Amino acid sequence: MFQAREICLSLAKHLKAWAAWAGYHIVRNHNNPEHTLAGLGGLDFRTIIDIGANTGQFARDIRARFPTARIYCFEPVPQAFAMLEAWAAADGRAEAVQLALGDEPGRVEMFVHTNATTSSSLLPTTSRSHELYPTTVKQTTVSVAVQRLDDWARLSGADLARALVKIDVQGYEANVLRGGPNVLAKAKAVIIEVNIEGLYEGQGRFRDLVQLLDAAGLKYAGNLSQACAADGRIVFVDAVFVRPDNEAPQ
Repeated sequence: MFQAREICLSLAKHLKAWAAWAGYHIVRNHNNPEHTLAGLGGLDFRTIIDIGANTGQFARDIRARFPTARIYCFEPVPQAFAMLEAWAAADGRAEAVQLALGDEPGRVEMFVHTNATTSSSLLPTTSRSHELYPTTVKQTTVSVAVQRLDDWARLSGADLARALVKIDVQGYEANVLRGGPNVLAKAKAVIIEVNIEGLYEGQGRFRDLVQLLDAAGLKYAGNLSQACAADGRIVFVDAVFVRPDNEAPQ
């Protein structure tokens, strides 16, 4: 048995070396934050709020992890919402909501990126965004409804106990947080996209997001994933914030 273990370790070492030579990095799944959901996979989430759901990419993944959870998916872009709504209807325990979330209710013009709706935003893109992601150059606009997260929660009567909130709104994250202090105060965890590079005009800064989440009792717990530019600089991260166990709401 000892010899077999040594052979396996030697093989793993050589595989890592070959992968490194080819420009790849091999990581064991149990050490991979994306595989473990940065430690959140073991929590018993009853409700998941997916803000900036696009066509349901995150919702599909999270459904596989939490099969009994109620999922609320927010997406204002009409083309993406149509696909999201179809998935939610088939899922049976998910609800698609055609709204943008922010700190002031009303209607606003949204910048829809024709070649990549995932990067569409309520904020204008910068030249740096166009440089890093050429698919953001071609745009149209569409009028969308905006609501505060707290107002939606109050009107919908959603069960917010043991909730996970995911926010991916292309620079508008601080506005979403300012519109949802009551929801955040009940959440067990938040996954939020943070732009390190200046991709959108007026985008939320990391320190501002930390302060808003800290005010809700949520503490920074690391990154689920990150994206890098060709030179290795980090462009954006998906940061994880959790409520300390002894402060978790019931």
